[in-house]
Amino acid sequence: MCIRDSLWIPLAGGIFGVYQLYLYVVGGRFVHDVSLERSALAMFLSILLVIVFVVLVSLSGFV
Repeated sequence: MCIRDSLWIPLAGGIFGVYQLYLYVVGGRFVHDVSLERSALAMFLSILLVIVFVVLVSLSGFV
């Protein structure tokens, strides 16, 4: 097996990551019976909250 044949493998993680975000949005829509926009907003706000928390902790010098 040549290395050249397996260079696409790291790209699969990104593709599956985007698909996972899509499944979260669509799943939230069906489970909670809300619109697609509202489900996407809830998912992106939760990701943003985690990012803000990580930035604040790293700036505080705690870690």
